[in-house]
Amino acid sequence: MSKLSEAKRMRKLVSEYHISGQSQKAFAQSRGLTKGKLHYWVKKLSKESNNLSEASCSFIPIEVGDSLKFQPHVLS
Repeated sequence: MSKLSEAKRMRKLVSEYHISGQSQKAFAQSRGLTKGKLHYWVKKLSKESNNLSEASCSFIPIEVGDSLKFQPHVLS
């Protein structure tokens, strides 16, 4: 199995693990995995997810020109 297909498979299993509500030990045993392998992928994918979240939350510079200064309006 290629690294890419293994990663895809484990991504699916980790998603199923989160939905299952089972402990890592119980889920791993039910799927024929070692608890260590499941734990590794849960941590790895969690870090990737955090990195993506941080990358998508960034500030962008804006400029405010003179035309946007407050100009009071008189109600008639």
